[in-house]
Amino acid sequence: MFLYILSFVLICAGCGIAVAQAPSPQTSVILQSRVLLSISNNKSLDSTFQIRRANVTIKGNLDEHLRALVTINCSAEPYLNEAYAEYTRLSWQARLGLVRLPFGYEMPLSSAKVIPLERAKVITSLFSSKRDYDRGLFVYHTGDTRQIAVAVTNGANVGTTADIDANKAIAARVSQQVGAVNIGISGYTGTYAATGKRMSRLGTDLQLPLASWLLLAEAIAGRDGDTDGGGGYLLLCYQQSGCPMQYYGRYDLYDPNNDAEDDRYCCVAIGANRYSTAAVKITLEYDIIDDPKTPALDGQLGFQWQICY
Repeated sequence: MFLYILSFVLICAGCGIAVAQAPSPQTSVILQSRVLLSISNNKSLDSTFQIRRANVTIKGNLDEHLRALVTINCSAEPYLNEAYAEYTRLSWQARLGLVRLPFGYEMPLSSAKVIPLERAKVITSLFSSKRDYDRGLFVYHTGDTRQIAVAVTNGANVGTTADIDANKAIAARVSQQVGAVNIGISGYTGTYAATGKRMSRLGTDLQLPLASWLLLAEAIAGRDGDTDGGGGYLLLCYQQSGCPMQYYGRYDLYDPNNDAEDDRYCCVAIGANRYSTAAVKITLEYDIIDDPKTPALDGQLGFQWQICY
């Protein structure tokens, strides 16, 4: 994996050197450190410290219409998060390489741009094991009021180097701006190579900014083999213009199996973000959790410090 990462970086660097007029590559870093305090129903406490993210991104123009981007997750075993070349000449643009899947509103966002501590449970469950990134071709079009994105990918986990899935995965999203409201519809179909089960996903999302308020909502239905599940979230955020404080609340629901009883995950999150500078964000969040898989857990208090530059 290290040689794979190094080879891609050297290729991008070589292309950049070959094009005299191309500017120097730009580097950005995301660091997230987190403390979680879990509260059980017997009032006992359990704390953990996490280095949530340590990502380095290198990007640059190879010529007037071609650019490249590489993001490396610098964990104990470094791996690529993203690595692609992008052609930007036409109104329809294309990326080839390791790309983010165009599904929904929250999943394609960088973790630095997500308002709560975590993405919604339905997203991390239905698109687990780094499946929000995949190798393939990503084509998209951005208009004045409409965006269209389609990706055809291997459908295997990011950690695999071989294309072991003969059936390619297809993800697509169409969004339309109607006044102040942005509405999106997404779909995904593929085969999970580890289990051989057919996977399908259908989602809808909505973003509505109103003065200092922002309303976000998503609903996703998923099917793995013969099992149907799904869920969604509703998030309300408040931040006055020019104010460093941002307040939010989110209702998060996920049902892993529609035919099973007493298996629904439910979480109410209440939190605040403080943007000390444009690069530094501090988050404090309390979650009220009802999860049949962890019945002893009542809630969780999280504190995160993030720097993104």
